[in-house]
Amino acid sequence: MNNKLIKGLFAALMMTSGYLSAETIIEYIKGKDLKEELSDAGWQKIADVYTTLTPNDLTNDGLMSHGFFFMNSKDLYGIEGFTNYPKAKEYFEAIQARLGNGDDKNLNNIGASYWLGILYHDGKPGVDKNPVAAFNLLKRVADAQHAAPSLQQDALKKVADMYRTGTGVDKNEKRAEEYERRAAEYFGAKAQVAPAQVK
Repeated sequence: MNNKLIKGLFAALMMTSGYLSAETIIEYIKGKDLKEELSDAGWQKIADVYTTLTPNDLTNDGLMSHGFFFMNSKDLYGIEGFTNYPKAKEYFEAIQARLGNGDDKNLNNIGASYWLGILYHDGKPGVDKNPVAAFNLLKRVADAQHAAPSLQQDALKKVADMYRTGTGVDKNEKRAEEYERRAAEYFGAKAQVAPAQVK
């Protein structure tokens, strides 16, 4: 295992454990030094521990961090070699299995619903598109009382588009307009795009 890969695994573990800030981890992965360096043997030992972790070994925050990392490490951080959509799906599903699909007040659970919805909406290597599952998951986020604003607004837009196109749900222009309006007004703004542009 190359040193960069081992450091990345360590970074994900540290993020999960709360020992390092996300900013510090990102800078380290990009090549900047921290105060202390581990030997190659030390990195290998950490990597060995990390790669043997299962969902049962992790807290809910840990499950969310692992799923997010495996899904977004390349797109958000430019880190190659970690993207693993089936693994991300496993962690997000583990959150929902642990907390129950009815718990819409838990931000980890709603976050897991969003990212699973995106996986099924877009389809990724190792995860097939599933429009019905995508619609149900994203609608749950769109309608949640507690959700990260950026995730909820995107879910509102996607649900509007799915109602409009009949993707994963029967076409319903009235419902599409309702969700589109809610998305546009989410931060008190008026709609600035035509319906066909909503994604």
